[in-house]
Amino acid sequence: MRVQPVERRSDRVAGRSGRHRSRLRRQPSWTSKPDVAAAAEARALAATCAGVRVWSLYVPNGRALADPHYTYKLNWLAALRDTAEGWLRDDPSAQIALVGDWNIAPTDDDVWSVEFFQGATHVSDSERKAFDAIVNAQFSDVVRPFIPGPGVYTYWDYTQLRFPKRQGMRIDFILASPALAGRVADAQIVREERKGKAPAITHRFWWICAEIDAGKTAGVYSFAVHLPDKAIRLLDAAHYRVVP
Repeated sequence: MRVQPVERRSDRVAGRSGRHRSRLRRQPSWTSKPDVAAAAEARALAATCAGVRVWSLYVPNGRALADPHYTYKLNWLAALRDTAEGWLRDDPSAQIALVGDWNIAPTDDDVWSVEFFQGATHVSDSERKAFDAIVNAQFSDVVRPFIPGPGVYTYWDYTQLRFPKRQGMRIDFILASPALAGRVADAQIVREERKGKAPAITHRFWWICAEIDAGKTAGVYSFAVHLPDKAIRLLDAAHYRVVP
């Protein structure tokens, strides 16, 4: 058996593409400097891979509950929800994956210590409601059914030996539209990619396998985001055909 790449097209950075169907509508702007005009940040990159629209997202961090960046984060998520709802309203059969660093732990099981994160971002009620609103817009977590947790994480801080102590957070997700979610046959989170000294990323790689043509072929998608320079990258949104 071998894996053969097929169509791949990457054509979109949020706020800068002319293709209407892919646009993040009403994306809020941001600046932390009073002498610099606020602008929409490049926090979303999209590629169409054999009919599947894959969005690599880097949701704003929020920084602190009292920080203006927290309000910006909530507004950004609201814009994403509204846009995603519009995609499915226009085409209920659209195959869409919202993938990346969401900077939200949706449940208490998604952090190593609820007490440690008390009063911090990533676990607040407002952030969790914003995440749930996107799920309620018919975008489901297609990894969790295969790897439910607790104790399953995708991110660890570099400090305090968080990784070997297994003190992490589950804040990276693949949320899929109904048409794509129904095809997912398997998913994995590859913890080994985080091992070693000074790893290139603080988040894990993960992938999903979507069945096509009654299981005769399969699409494999692998992603990674949140590099040290905080630039988002869609490292691999290729669609692969499994050839007997």
